[in-house]
Amino acid sequence: MDTTEQTPQTPVEPRRLTRSRERILGGVGGGLGRYFGIDPIIFRIGLVALFVFGGAGFFIYIAALLFVPMEGSSKPAVGVRLFRGDRAVLKRFGLISAVVVGSALAAVGSAWATGMGAGTIVAAVVILLGLALVALAFRGGARWLILPALAIAFPAGVVSAADVDLHGGTGERQYAPRTVSEVRDSYRLGMGHLEVDLRDVRFPAGSHPLELRLGVGQIELIVPKDVCVTTKARIGAGYVGALDRESAGADVDWSNEPASPAGVPRLVVDGDVGLGAMMITDRPLNADGGGFKPGRNGTNDACRRAEPAR
Repeated sequence: MDTTEQTPQTPVEPRRLTRSRERILGGVGGGLGRYFGIDPIIFRIGLVALFVFGGAGFFIYIAALLFVPMEGSSKPAVGVRLFRGDRAVLKRFGLISAVVVGSALAAVGSAWATGMGAGTIVAAVVILLGLALVALAFRGGARWLILPALAIAFPAGVVSAADVDLHGGTGERQYAPRTVSEVRDSYRLGMGHLEVDLRDVRFPAGSHPLELRLGVGQIELIVPKDVCVTTKARIGAGYVGALDRESAGADVDWSNEPASPAGVPRLVVDGDVGLGAMMITDRPLNADGGGFKPGRNGTNDACRRAEPAR
């Protein structure tokens, strides 16, 4: 019979990933090194490399700081405590996020509705929100209604003040007629980029009216060099550049109407932009690698051309 006494075995404690107290910053590299039995410098270099090449190291480090506890601490990590015990904070954060996102959508909808001619309805909604704020003030208030009310009222006011008209569709519109008969009397776009290229058109002598309308965005009118261009433009807020002239600001009502010599065709441009820019050039804006600059995109020399000697 074997009477040899057996020494009881001490239970092995499972390995636990913690941040090291012998740390350079947050102890993440030291904790990983101890957990895997590797020199911590390997992990520190790896985290720095991930940070430099794409930034992933930063997010890994922040996640470790939030969810990996400090060595010797009996408390769970900060991130774990947030998810376990701060439900009220998360609920409030979710509510605030919903109000902010909803207000952003309301702002876009308000601007669009006002630009489409439904400004009266938008104003009625703002009035109702104001009445709700007053009524609820006697029951503790509902100050959160201020944000959606402002989100609806402010863009509607801007669109209304700039007289933005969003009728005519949205997107990119390009027109390049080749004959006078193909040139429309009017070109219109609600929102986006409107380009009308008239360089291939041979205009006869006389005046040729052209109306351009844009709610929000940019108009680019490209004209032949042998045509005298006169311009009337109204810009709610933005910029107008016509060959060798320019103006900018809010509520711009600008005109440049030089007289044209006899026998020279005259293009009479009437432009209206709510928010944005209108530019008249004799070449595409990107032809010389830059935007509009007075004189670089045409000089309107046809208006200053002297009559031929008899």
